[in-house]
Amino acid sequence: MTLEQTPAMLSQLITEVGSIKEMLSKLTEKPVEDQWMDIQQLLDYHPGHPARQTIYGLVWRKKIPVHKRGKDLLFLKSEIDEWLRAGRRKTVEEIQSSSFTSLKKPRRANAKSEIVNA
Repeated sequence: MTLEQTPAMLSQLITEVGSIKEMLSKLTEKPVEDQWMDIQQLLDYHPGHPARQTIYGLVWRKKIPVHKRGKDLLFLKSEIDEWLRAGRRKTVEEIQSSSFTSLKKPRRANAKSEIVNA
């Protein structure tokens, strides 16, 4: 590559980067279609592989996201994934960090004690 070829090569490079950006944006624009699961598929999908009765208990106590079609129980994969993430237990480091942060916060005066002392 010579100095005279640099502007043309740079222009070609800019064009190619633009087309790559366009292809990437098209890939990320495609909505991911959600997947419906029946109770057996949920049992197979759930990382703990719970018993069928356990899932029925969670449904009865309204602890798991569920959709009912007649007598059939249906579960959306995205809702189950979100539910599983929400139930994640914190690590020891996360607990220690959050407790340290809460100890650093200044305490708010109790409104009742202010009224009593007035």
